[in-house]
Amino acid sequence: MSKEIDGESINRICVRINNALKPVSNVSNPSTDNSEFVASGNPISTSTPTVKAKLPQLSLRKFSGDPKSWQPFWDSFEAAVHNNDSVSKIDKFNYLKSLVEGNCASAIDGFALTAVNYDSAVKVLKDRFADYYIGPCGGVIKFSSY
Repeated sequence: MSKEIDGESINRICVRINNALKPVSNVSNPSTDNSEFVASGNPISTSTPTVKAKLPQLSLRKFSGDPKSWQPFWDSFEAAVHNNDSVSKIDKFNYLKSLVEGNCASAIDGFALTAVNYDSAVKVLKDRFADYYIGPCGGVIKFSSY
C-alpha cells in the first residue's frame, strides 16, 4: 500500500525536522570556521573543544656561581624567562638579579637595572660561568676562547 505525499505534507515534515533541530542550532557557534550546515541552514559545530591544563607555578633555582650548576640554571631560566617574548627586558633583568647570589650576583652588580643592560649582564654571566667541562672525577675545567 503506497501513500502519496503532497507538498503540504512535505512542508509539515520539514517544519517538524527544523523544530527538532532548533536545540542543536541554539548551542552552535555561527562564528566558528569549522561548522557544517544542515538543510535548514543552521550551523552545527564540528570543532573539538580546546583543553588547557593548568600547570603548577614554576620555581626557578638560584645560581650562586658553582660552574657545575650553571647549565641547569641557564636552561631553566632561558626557557621560562629569557626566551619569553611576553616578558620585557627590564622584567627579565629583574628576574635574573633575583635568582643570582654570591659571586654571580657580584658579577652583575655594577649594571643599573635597565632594559638596555639586560643583554650585557647575560653576556657577563655567560662569559664567566658557562663553557666549563666537568670531568669524570668532578674536576672543573674552563674552556678558553682563542
